[in-house]
Amino acid sequence: MTTEWEFLQPWRLSLLTVLQLPDAVQDTGHIRATLQCWSDALPNDQKFVTPDACSLRVNFPTDPELRSDRESMQRIREALELFDFLAAVDNAAFELLLSDYLIVRQPLQEGTERRPHVFWPTWELQLAGTLANGDVVATESSVTWGELFGCPDDPWGSSEAFRAAMTKLRRMKLGRGGNHHNKIATNSWQVFTGTVSDVLLVVSDQKLVREGQRIRPSPWSRALHKLLELQVHHVVQLKAVDDTAKMMATWQSPLCTTVKSKPGETQFVGGLYSEPIIPEVAVALARTDMATFKLDNTVDGVLLPEARTNAGFLLSLLICGRSICFSSGNSLPALERTGKCSRWDIPINGISALRFGAIFSAFTEATSIETLVLADNGVYHDPVYWSWLAYVFCSKTSETSVEIMDISLVDVTEQHVVAVEQVAASNYPQPKSESARSRYGYVVIQEGTELRLTGVDGEQGGTLVASRECRCRAFYDDSDMNNVAEIVVPGYGICEVNLLDGVAEFIHDTPAPNIFFTANDTRGVRSLSLTLASVENDSIVPRLLSAIGGGLHTLSLEFKCGGPVGLNLSALASACPELKELRVHNCNVKLGRDREALRAWGIRKLFLWGTQMVRNLPECLSDSAYRMSGELTKLEVSLTRQRLEYNSTWPCQRITVQRYLNRTIGLYKRSLMAHDNDELMLVDAEEFEKIRCALISVVDCGGGKLRAATYLDAFRVISIILTFAAPKSRSVKVTEARVASWRASRVRVIAEVH
Repeated sequence: MTTEWEFLQPWRLSLLTVLQLPDAVQDTGHIRATLQCWSDALPNDQKFVTPDACSLRVNFPTDPELRSDRESMQRIREALELFDFLAAVDNAAFELLLSDYLIVRQPLQEGTERRPHVFWPTWELQLAGTLANGDVVATESSVTWGELFGCPDDPWGSSEAFRAAMTKLRRMKLGRGGNHHNKIATNSWQVFTGTVSDVLLVVSDQKLVREGQRIRPSPWSRALHKLLELQVHHVVQLKAVDDTAKMMATWQSPLCTTVKSKPGETQFVGGLYSEPIIPEVAVALARTDMATFKLDNTVDGVLLPEARTNAGFLLSLLICGRSICFSSGNSLPALERTGKCSRWDIPINGISALRFGAIFSAFTEATSIETLVLADNGVYHDPVYWSWLAYVFCSKTSETSVEIMDISLVDVTEQHVVAVEQVAASNYPQPKSESARSRYGYVVIQEGTELRLTGVDGEQGGTLVASRECRCRAFYDDSDMNNVAEIVVPGYGICEVNLLDGVAEFIHDTPAPNIFFTANDTRGVRSLSLTLASVENDSIVPRLLSAIGGGLHTLSLEFKCGGPVGLNLSALASACPELKELRVHNCNVKLGRDREALRAWGIRKLFLWGTQMVRNLPECLSDSAYRMSGELTKLEVSLTRQRLEYNSTWPCQRITVQRYLNRTIGLYKRSLMAHDNDELMLVDAEEFEKIRCALISVVDCGGGKLRAATYLDAFRVISIILTFAAPKSRSVKVTEARVASWRASRVRVIAEVH
């Protein structure tokens, strides 16, 4: 070591005691936290260095005696900060002092005099085992990463030597690439099962944020310290301790708090439901706020009863907000979710129908999830998948909280649409061939009611016990079901219940089945995005939307079918009468002959991308008989030259492509500008009446008592309402944008109302 860096020797020696050599057998333990304060990429104008990603693996001891030596543990934390900053000040010195321990994740790139290579360290922190019952991690409801690794104190406030060393480094100039230090600050952590297979169980990341935005600290800020001050995810805390039962007991304390996790995606490997610790993991997940939860179902196969029971417990707790059942051999009380998560991502490539039904049965009682993203590659060839989707998001019996849904790369066939229509008629996910004695209805299961999983061979392990009362959609045929009814249990899918024990009673639907199941009118999917891999014919999409799109406000349709597909706009208006915004990609849009629904369509924003000239659309935009002529606030049409050349239905084949484009643009411009300076109603008349009546009721409720509403001037309130809701003059702006690419040139016509 050179004399210049001699002052770092005490921290270097402490760090070397816990660093792992690159060629050593990797012992992942149960937990790994990867801390990184360097950007993976450089801006094009600042690529004056060649960054080489490298890692340093730090094994923190779990032995109680070693962890009790607070000074030594704190010295390790101080060393992490000092050497991370040293890489920004003098990268060559960083490489020299820790060269034996650098784990290079990619081959070293040859540096040049103009672009020398630099090492940007990534710190892989892990526990070398589990923590004893008396450790603070096992006795506190929540801890920080610093507390987890045994070094909870801020070195700046607790160590004068650290302050002096850091101050000395700060006085030096930043080296090459040093200005990129702290451009990001991320802790990507992983939790492993800890069993013989020791596979990944949960993975997530935490980022430094402030007021909803990522912090962009200066190179001199202590981002690594701030990452260690973040709260640990409860799943990490659970797997860190030796006695999980003690951790569960700690969380049941009335003073226990919910971890406010920083925004990031938490991914659960759903193929590991057979692990015994899954119920405890579910409780830990339910106690943590998460921005996005990703349920990875890459490992599926035939689920054993124990795995299905664990999966149902996790799904009902995280999606419905309350657990519903437990296995007959593992009694668990009804638990409630305290953490929040508004978005779920579910990759469902190759997932079985059994697993799919279990997952989506839980969404019928989703309480706080607003956005659901389904990533797929042709999984919907079996109509049963569409049946479950229709049951969850279109059935009168569903009370889902999901309002935004994104489904990618799906097929739509006649079989799929028929399945959706049958579910819409029966309000049951697997419609039956009804006989004179078959009925749809519901069963109220009481706490302690025994249920049986369907699709499980043999008696052992297929029994569930209800941990709370739950009303379930049901089917029963007393001619051949031997007093056993089929019921839909959220999180478990289709189960069976015995009607002879006197606990459960089947109540069939009246002629109006929503008497018992009254879905909240304010609930339901309002925004739908569909990316279609194939469609059987041009009429199939409007038919599908007729069954599921009645309450949609926003719709996006992207066609990746490999050939021309047509879309009837009039049929779409009839299927989605409440639609306010429509986006269509790569489709031949037609108006259709029956335009009654199109005339009454109150569309506000219309985007037609990668389409041809829509016949008669300019006339609709200028004809006051169509609501869109007066209410459309934004229109964007992208005409693709390639599609025009393919189309053989031009008005005149002798017209060149460019002349046709110019004429089309002129038609749109004239139609849109015809309504320049027209009056535009800012709110719907129906909504205006609701606002006015509500406020007048508030004013009239005074009754002579001294309330704030009594002092409201009724005439002034009405005046404010009328001023707000009154129409105003609108301005139409039409622009033309030409986009050229190697595939096709496009002409885009954009109109905005101001």
